[in-house]
This record gives sequence, C-alpha cells and structure tokens, in this order.
Amino acid sequence: MSRRKEFPRQVQDQVLINSRRRCALCFGLKGDLAVKPGQVAHIGDPKDSTLENAVFLCLEHHDEYDSKTSQAKALTPKELKWYRDQLYGFVEKDGAWINASGAPHKQRISKGHLIDVSLDVYDRRILTYRTTMQFIRTVTKDLNPSLNDIFQFSTDTDEAIFLFDDTIANYLAEIINRALRLHTLGWLRKRMENDPAPQNFLHVANEQATLFEWFSNQPQAVRARFIPFLRLSRSTGKKT
Repeated sequence: MSRRKEFPRQVQDQVLINSRRRCALCFGLKGDLAVKPGQVAHIGDPKDSTLENAVFLCLEHHDEYDSKTSQAKALTPKELKWYRDQLYGFVEKDGAWINASGAPHKQRISKGHLIDVSLDVYDRRILTYRTTMQFIRTVTKDLNPSLNDIFQFSTDTDEAIFLFDDTIANYLAEIINRALRLHTLGWLRKRMENDPAPQNFLHVANEQATLFEWFSNQPQAVRARFIPFLRLSRSTGKKT
C-alpha cells in the first residue's frame, strides 16, 4: 500500500488561494460555489505532492473520493482534475463576484421610502434585463451553454449587485449555477455515450430534462422579477 505524502505548506496555500475554498466536486457536479470546510487532497498518486496533483475538496467529497465502491463507477482522477481546472478558471475570472455563501454580494433597498429611478439608473438596469433575456435565449437554443457564455453573462451582470436588491442578485446567481450544471451534465452525457452505464445515463437525462423545463419557463420569470425595478418611480410603502 503506497504511503500518502503530505503537501508542502506552499502547495496547500496556493490551492486554497486558487480555489477560494470552493470544492471542485461541489462546483463540477452541482454548480455549488459556496465556501466549504475541507482539505487539500491528492488527485492521483498519493506520493505526488506537487501542485498539479492537488485539489481542494469539502469533507464529504474528500471521503467519497478516497472511498472504494463496487456498486457504482467511482470518480476518476481525470474527471476531478477537469472539474478543478474549470473551477480555477471560473474563480480567476469572476472571483470578486462570489462571496462566502456562493451568491453575489448583496445590497438591500430600504423599505418604506419613495424610490425615484433616474434615467441613468433605468438605462443600466434595462441593460441587465436585456442581457439576462439574451442569455436565457442562448441557453434554450441548444440547451448546452458553453463556459465562455456563462462566464460572459456573469461578467456582464456583475454590476447588478449595485443596481438591484438581493432578490435579483440571487436570481442571477441561480441562473448561472443552473447553467453551469447544465453544461456539466452535457459533458457527462457525452462521456457516457462512449462508456454507457444505463442507470447513470438515465439519471443525467432526467436531470437535464428538469433543467430544460426550468430554463424554458424563465422568459416570463425574468419579466416578472425585473418589472418592479424598471419603473421610473415606484413606492414601497410610505405615502409622501
């Protein structure tokens, strides 16, 4: 049995910085960007303590990855490394966008005050609305969003955290997380076509169908969510 070699401190530090303590498997399998308690794990050879062989995993996924199973196909080093690299790319591009909960930074609008939306603010909000609608159309066109499209949407809507309250910010985060999951499922399904496992394939197909239905309903949902913020003046409760 090979002896596991501990990672040097500088390797552990770099993995934590690169991942922002986001679990590569939570991100790759669920689109989950929340900070998790976890450990720096070996991807492959337990005696290889280099940065290339290191990944941050939450405690649950660390135990799952290290465990052996005869019932289901275990996660592979190649698969884990791919998830890790996708996570690093996302964090590097949009790291300022996510906070400790995995959602955008929040900004609340005070209740009980008359909110006058200037034309300048309106123009910036309507741009976010149009960008969101266009992204939904892009996803529903072939239901296989690319990472570039997802990253670009995240960048283009980053200003929403300052223009809207947390209901819109959280909704945009949900769209991004579901699009990431849809992208991952597309990759998994393509991979399963070469090495089919009927039970796993059916699970992926069912989850894809659920996401397909969700995105097909979003044009109406986007309009409903944005309408209150696209009026030039709206009252939230107090009379003046």
